Amino acid sequence: MTDSSPGRALRPVGYDRDRIGPAGGRRAVVLTAGIDRVANEFTLGDPTPGMTTRVERSFRGISERLVVRYLTNLGGKRVAEDTVEDEDGEWKATFSSDTVEIGPSLTLTEITIVFEGEKEPLESLIDDFARKAMRAGG
Repeated sequence: MTDSSPGRALRPVGYDRDRIGPAGGRRAVVLTAGIDRVANEFTLGDPTPGMTTRVERSFRGISERLVVRYLTNLGGKRVAEDTVEDEDGEWKATFSSDTVEIGPSLTLTEITIVFEGEKEPLESLIDDFARKAMRAGG
């Protein structure tokens, strides 16, 4: 379908002449980032001994490498392939990744992180991590 306004060249509908970049005026798929990417958040039972709270969050469009980087920037240390812990022992984060389909041809990496620790430092950690994840990709 084309737009044929008088005095203008034919162009596809949805073309944005002010748009620059690799899309070249074509419409782009917009994926939300960060907090909007959260697939679920809930408190789980039976946290690790010594930890009072356990929360699972899922983030889409972020890699395991960035998860480790963000958690270490927030005061953690990688102790296993899929685990980062606070050096003071206040929190622990265990993560896993999976590929999810968005529509018929688009796939994204979904990272699920289980945060465990005391309630107050954990809430702050999760908020800070979500802000960092919001800046990634998307």
